[in-house]
Amino acid sequence: MTDPRIGARLPECLRGFPAAALELSDDGQVLDSNGRLEMLLRREVVNRPFADFLDPTSQAKWQRLLADRSEETSGAIWELVLEGHESLELRSFAAIWGKESGEDILWLVEYARDLRLEPLYEELSAANSELIQVQRDLAKERARLSHALEAEQAARSEAERAVRIRDGVLAVVAHDLRNPIGRIATTVSLLLEESLAAPDRAKLLAMLRRTTAGMSRLVQDLVDVASLEAGRLAIDREPLDPRQLVIDVCDAFRASAAERGLRLVCDSGTGVPIVAADRGRIVQVLNNLLDNAMRLTPAGGELVVRAELVEGSARLTVSDTGPGIEPEELPHLFDRFWQGQRSRRGSAGLGLAIAKGIIEAHGGRIGVESTPGHGSTFYIFLPGTDNR
Repeated sequence: MTDPRIGARLPECLRGFPAAALELSDDGQVLDSNGRLEMLLRREVVNRPFADFLDPTSQAKWQRLLADRSEETSGAIWELVLEGHESLELRSFAAIWGKESGEDILWLVEYARDLRLEPLYEELSAANSELIQVQRDLAKERARLSHALEAEQAARSEAERAVRIRDGVLAVVAHDLRNPIGRIATTVSLLLEESLAAPDRAKLLAMLRRTTAGMSRLVQDLVDVASLEAGRLAIDREPLDPRQLVIDVCDAFRASAAERGLRLVCDSGTGVPIVAADRGRIVQVLNNLLDNAMRLTPAGGELVVRAELVEGSARLTVSDTGPGIEPEELPHLFDRFWQGQRSRRGSAGLGLAIAKGIIEAHGGRIGVESTPGHGSTFYIFLPGTDNR
């Protein structure tokens, strides 16, 4: 049985001519036919090599056509002569190979000797080139749409994540502000009582100062995050000795560490290069790291602040003997609003994100090494200058 639809696959410009349509395998075997070739040759052609039906003069030409099948050669016209055709005037055929729905189709168009093939060839070539270009354009458009869809899905996922983070941080900030505001209101009410003793008044004033200082830090953190987001974080560089920074930070925390029963070690190292940095900002980062380490390290533990020369840069480290950080938390530790187990309580989760932004604004990098149960080491690399 032959497929009657094969005859309908003939290109529009050839439908005025009698034509045989053959479906071919990769090696030139006839898989199906519309019956026209069988009628001309009076023999079965399906399941036989098409080369069996060609005049010897056309064998080499057919092999070249068979070997050169590709999108670029689709639609090219070859003149082939059939073996055993009854009419010598109609032994020549225009052989046109094409691709249709993934199948290789060979059209054999009968023509008289005075028929000019050039216009047909030009029309087919132009149509084929246009088809190939359309296919390429469609492939590019599909790739572009696929890329755009992936980007849109990623953006939507990131937006949803940002909304969740925003809602979480708003709840934390509201908590962190509501409690101190309540304490301030209560403290002010007590301070207004005339019968309050002087020592009690001094304690309340000290508590009021600590509470307002904490609120001020939270507000400043939010301002710093907004500045980092906008790329407007102010950095006022000056030549600084990292060793002196380490000494100054240790001196500021020594009393608090002693109160908590912690041993604070300051190692200023040797050969540490001068850096061009904003002193206030670097101290802000070191204060944040040391404050976190002190808060999380149990009494009897040790804190070490060190300055050293590593890979031509000044490296500042803050180490503790606290509980360490779980591996799954490490990739998120410097994300904005991240609230891992390390915080131990609700917090805005801005300190480490701000520290990262400050160090990167200096052209440096910040990171952490930690093993659960064995403490953590936060490190800062600052590029050195030639001045010493």
